[in-house]
Formats: sequence, C-alpha cells, structure tokens
Amino acid sequence: MLQLYTSRLEVCQFFSALNGVIPLLEQMDVDGMSPDHSDSENITRERLTSQHPYKRDHVPWRHQDLDSLLHDLDPLSVYIHNRPGHKSKGNWKRYRKSWDNVADTTLCHPARGLPEHCFDEGWIAELPGHELEELEVGQHEDLDPIRLGLPPHLRA
Repeated sequence: MLQLYTSRLEVCQFFSALNGVIPLLEQMDVDGMSPDHSDSENITRERLTSQHPYKRDHVPWRHQDLDSLLHDLDPLSVYIHNRPGHKSKGNWKRYRKSWDNVADTTLCHPARGLPEHCFDEGWIAELPGHELEELEVGQHEDLDPIRLGLPPHLRA
C-alpha cells in the first residue's frame, strides 16, 4: 500500500490542479489506501508487465466520491511514467480495477481527522459514539474545502 500512496501523492504533486488534494492524502496516510491482491497466487499473469489489472478491494469507510477521486489518480500515475519523451525507471505501474470484495478494515484503517464528506454516510452512522469521537471527524479545518473529484481537464 506504500507504493500506491506514494504514487497517488506523486500525481498530486505533478499536476498543479491537484495540489489541494495533497493534505488529504497526507492525512489519510498509507493505511487509508485500499489493499489490492497483487501478490495473490490466484491472479494469472501473462507477462511481467502490469497489463493484467490488479484487483482493488472496496474500502467500507470511504465515501464513493473519495473512492472515485483516489481511483482516478491511478491512471494518471501510469500516464506520468509512460508519457511521450519520458523514460520510466523501475517496474511498470499497476493497472488497477475494482471488484466486489470488501477490504479487511484491519488492513485499511479509517483515517482520523478527515472532513465528514470523506466518509460513507451509512458506515459512519453505524459507528458507536466513542469510535466516532476517536475519528476526530472534521477537526482539521484546512481539509474541509477539498473537492472530491478530478478537474475536468484531467479526466480521460
């Protein structure tokens, strides 16, 4: 998940229109990313490149808009490393796709201090009061104005 976090952070640093998302990613940290099944023996790999997509688990605490934003950053990372005139170092970037599996919350902890609009309404409504208090929802005022979506010029 560290690779995914750094990849998404790199995208937000590369595109100035996404610089405002950096504090949100930093608040989420590595634990806020969705695990994938890239190391699974069950995935058939035809080549050593990442043309075969990695399965991405659904993170139950994240709002759909936050999920969409994070997922939209992934192909931009592939673009950055494969753009014309740029030699990419290291391994191919992962192509990721969603599937119906729900992530184990012990692997992707809810991020503390995020604005309320970053959490799934149903998930947060079911939290006991003490757990909701521990999440410190909305207590970082600098994160509140973050729009959960890609600017139109960055959409594919």
